Amino acid sequence: MEFNLLDIVQHILNVVVLYVILRAILYRPVRSYMLAREEALKQQRAEADQYRKDAEDLKAQSQKLLEEAHQTAQQDADSKLEYARQMASHLLEDARVEARQIVEEGRSRIAEERKESREELVRETAALAVDLAARILGREVSAADNQRLIEDYFSKVG
Repeated sequence: MEFNLLDIVQHILNVVVLYVILRAILYRPVRSYMLAREEALKQQRAEADQYRKDAEDLKAQSQKLLEEAHQTAQQDADSKLEYARQMASHLLEDARVEARQIVEEGRSRIAEERKESREELVRETAALAVDLAARILGREVSAADNQRLIEDYFSKVG
């Protein structure tokens, strides 16, 4: 195989012409496509960054709202617990007052019943004393004698 210089130059010229033609036909459209694609990727990346930033902001806002809701719920629970304690305290105080009233009423009834019992005892004792005195004396005792005997008896008893 012989190498012909003319063939080599012709091949080199063909390659250069092919390169220039291909560059003119393919390189510019491919390059513009690649630049457009690169720009689209940059734009998508920027949008993704913006979406991520928005999502982080929304997350922060939701965390803040959640914390505020938790604090509000805790405050509500605390206030209701305090109200329940106050109500329990008032109910206990009312119950104590009512118990004191019941005890006082009971004491009053006991004192009244004791007084009535004492008066009944005095009447029965007076009647027995008059009856006994009448039997002992064998005569009828007058009301004045009866009153004197009763007073003497009770002054001695107390």
